[in-house]
Amino acid sequence: ESRKLKALEKYKKGLMQKLFPAEGKTLPEWRFPEFRGKSEWRIKPLGKICTNYDSRRIPITEKDRVKGEIPYIGASGVIDYINDFIFDEDLLCVSEDGANLVARTYPIAFSISGKTWVNNHAHVLKFSHKYTQDIVESYLNMINLQDFLTGMAQPKLNRAKLDIIPIPLPEEEEQQKIADCLSEVDKIITEQSNKVEQLKAHKKGLMQGLFPSLEEADV
Repeated sequence: ESRKLKALEKYKKGLMQKLFPAEGKTLPEWRFPEFRGKSEWRIKPLGKICTNYDSRRIPITEKDRVKGEIPYIGASGVIDYINDFIFDEDLLCVSEDGANLVARTYPIAFSISGKTWVNNHAHVLKFSHKYTQDIVESYLNMINLQDFLTGMAQPKLNRAKLDIIPIPLPEEEEQQKIADCLSEVDKIITEQSNKVEQLKAHKKGLMQGLFPSLEEADV
């Protein structure tokens, strides 16, 4: 099941390489039939297609956090749950710093929705349309961002560099089609990921039942 998950993730990466134009080009290798022969994709800097909400971020030290049910977001996702929120809408977070910007163990771009609190380690972006947000999220997680990073010991993607990342975008109708396609693939990947986690939990529980505890072993 783990191999199946890796195969699905590899499939999505390959699909995106076909659905998005290669670097320096304005047309993808694959296009849905209804868009073949249509206009070329436009390349726009990220800062021109979204609104940046970084100024609204507020970090809270661990000792000052009041526990609750609101996700407290850091560079790679949820790091805690607190009792208050800053945002209550669909947004895209992009890692601002951390080794993961180079290692890419986790997605560096991830969507958040509903009541959330974001600290100063993740950029916060608002798009006019959810499908544009979805495309940008997938694209940022696919491309190499090394040329936009600063810092050696602690990699950083600052606001100035973030704003100039070139994003290829087709017309809105085609954006919607691509976003829907990738969303279906993501659903399958999520289902498979959950299945793997459930199997791991089942194995752990099985092992605990098959082996004596340390206390029992000492007796």
